[in-house]
Amino acid sequence: MVSFCKISPNIKRISPNSPTNFSTLISLVSIAFDEEEVLGDPTLTGYPILIVSDWGSKIDVVGFCFLDLASNYQPPNSLVEWIEAGERPIYIGFGSLPVEQPQEMTQIIVEALEITGRRGIINKGWGGLGSLAEPKDFVYVLDNCPHDWLFPRCMAVVHHGGAGTTAAGLKAACPTTIVPIFGDQQFWGERVHARGLGPPPIPIAEFSLENLQVKERTLEVSKAIESEDGVGGAVNAFHKHFHRNRTLAKPEAPKRGFSVRRLLHIS
Repeated sequence: MVSFCKISPNIKRISPNSPTNFSTLISLVSIAFDEEEVLGDPTLTGYPILIVSDWGSKIDVVGFCFLDLASNYQPPNSLVEWIEAGERPIYIGFGSLPVEQPQEMTQIIVEALEITGRRGIINKGWGGLGSLAEPKDFVYVLDNCPHDWLFPRCMAVVHHGGAGTTAAGLKAACPTTIVPIFGDQQFWGERVHARGLGPPPIPIAEFSLENLQVKERTLEVSKAIESEDGVGGAVNAFHKHFHRNRTLAKPEAPKRGFSVRRLLHIS
């Protein structure tokens, strides 16, 4: 709702007849969803071209939208030298999400890397990971770095399963382990596993990088995601639904299932 209030003046300029009242907007996006429906395109989510039948014409599903942050990023020399000093590392990070007992989690990560003989980059994030009792030459603790620069230099990624992080890892052809914390992260973990790109959402200690089939399938999906024009699809969808002279049509009533209007008690 906050985001809508922020952008509604711009929408009004582009399409004077478009709704700028939040309650009216909600009536336009009531969605019924059945988990048993078959899912097909784009590559990872698998929604079919015709989409779920009761979503109506106002719902568009496009590919991922990526920002090019790598081109303007200047990595610290210590990071570049560390990456180039050995085999590609495993990325481990949970972004802005809090982690219970971060010191214990860090210790689990370090021990897992040591046992498997792998190198790892630990992203501190907001959860406070990466507090080491003593430095380890096979561990690099990172404050912040664009995923589109870092992930192509990694052999695999372990993260919380945010949509953007998941997409960036798969675009870089990284086998992916998702440790979901809340929200849609379990969904992305299940989609990754369903496509053979990583294990089911599991604790980090159970992850194995030795499955070559996972790597091969990840490379295939990487190429497919690379070919998707998510930004173009999103722009086309925007202009399709916000024509300058469009009149406000009567909302399509959902046939069944979840309704945003009912959830918010909007009549």
